[in-house]
Amino acid sequence: ALRAIAWLNAPRALKAITIPVLIGSAGSEVSVDPRSHRAIAALLPDCELVAFPDSRHEIFMESDAYRVPWFAAIDDFIRARLPAPHAEE
Repeated sequence: ALRAIAWLNAPRALKAITIPVLIGSAGSEVSVDPRSHRAIAALLPDCELVAFPDSRHEIFMESDAYRVPWFAAIDDFIRARLPAPHAEE
């Protein structure tokens, strides 16, 4: 696990990830430094970072004040990357 973390922290590895990535960044984080979220997002070619400055570590388990906007951000992120629907003929 530590080797995998070290590999993912290498800028070359992050720049090689071509799939879209959405990062939900909790600001009241005690497990991970939120500054690392911004640094990683800057290296990923197709990344959107959504910051929740007052949220704790697990945004999915937060109150609705954080969870509802997080789910909306997920929906928007996916919707923006879906192919346009074909017109019915």
